[in-house]
Amino acid sequence: MTDIMLENRRWTILRLLAGAGGHEFSARIIQKHLGALNRAHAKVSLEQIRKDLRWLDSQLLVEIVIADEEVFAKLIQRGLDAAMGNIKVEGVDEPPLED
Repeated sequence: MTDIMLENRRWTILRLLAGAGGHEFSARIIQKHLGALNRAHAKVSLEQIRKDLRWLDSQLLVEIVIADEEVFAKLIQRGLDAAMGNIKVEGVDEPPLED
């Protein structure tokens, strides 16, 4: 997988969480909806989603909780700023430019 795809998937996860209205999403829910947001991410494994969430947590973009072997993520302000393109985070794609 290219770095571009990885960075875009991380941004897409942040975008998905931004639409959650402050609620937590499990890695399974994120996996389910990721392909709907971007077809290129339709076949991403659950383990890869969990790795992405741990990485996003390490960058202070989300908070994760692990319960019963499931990873739950909630967007925090820095993650929202990255999702909206207000800040640039190395390793996370930026939103597309609007016309």
